[in-house]
Parts: sequence; C-alpha cells; structure tokens
Amino acid sequence: MKRIVIYHCFGGTHSSIIAANLHLGRLPWQNNVSASQLFSLPYFDQLDSKQAGLIYAHGTDEGGNLVCSLGRRGEAELAENILLSFSRLVEQEIMLVNALAPLGSVARVGGFLSRRWGAVGIGRILLAKDCLRVYPRFLELVGEARSKLGLPPVPKGGKPGLMTKL
Repeated sequence: MKRIVIYHCFGGTHSSIIAANLHLGRLPWQNNVSASQLFSLPYFDQLDSKQAGLIYAHGTDEGGNLVCSLGRRGEAELAENILLSFSRLVEQEIMLVNALAPLGSVARVGGFLSRRWGAVGIGRILLAKDCLRVYPRFLELVGEARSKLGLPPVPKGGKPGLMTKL
C-alpha cells in the first residue's frame, strides 16, 4: 500500500512547502536554489493562520506516495497523534515528517513578520536568506524521508502536482 507523506511545520507555508517540493523533484538538489524559485512555489509564504490544520496535496512521487504539507501551529505532537490515529482507523499508512527542524531562527522571524504582522518586504528578505543558508538541511531531511520510503534519496522527478487541499 502506498503512503501519504505529510511534511508539517508551524504555519505550513515555508519549510513544509520546501520539503514537499524537494521530495517531488521540483527544486534543485544542489545548493544553487534561488529565492525566486522558493517564492514561485505554490503556497510558499501565502497561507494565513485560518488555513492551519489543512492538508495540501502537492503531487505523487515516483513510488506512488501522495506528498502533502500541513501547518499545525505549535501543536506538533497533537497533530501527529491525530493523524496517526486516523491512519489506523482508515487503514492508510501515513508518514509524518517534521519540516520545521531545518529552519533557522532568522527564517522563523521572517515568516512571522511576513505572515503574522504583514511586514512582507522585510519578512521575505529574512526568510529567503535563511532558507537558502539552511538549504542543505532540507536536502538531508527529505533524502532521509525518501530513503525510509524505499526511494532513492534524490528524486528522479515527480509527477505534476495536485495542489489541492484535502
């Protein structure tokens, strides 16, 4: 049975979006990603607090696993418990990956300024700069997740995304 892979982070609009798109091969696996590539990703720095708890499907990987993102606010353990309990009820295997771990504190401040306070200009500058700085951490996180699924750590290319909320 194929899995549903859910990358989750605080707001669901930055690190989980980067991780899901890396997983699907939509971002480069070298350390030469640009800020414009990040900002061109669907949902990147676009969701607000009203969309917390919504799962967004980004596409299917080459192993047939549905790759999603989720903003779960500060309730990582609660969200994981709910989703894992639900997966047992519906007999659908879910793999949860905490995508907040690679993010640096400057990016967290930038995301907060951009999404919470509406200071998009300065927030995005801080956010992009720090996301690019910690990009190798995202490569490691996603490579490990893909390996646990029995996939090569570096994707050969994902299928076009669904880009819908579940």
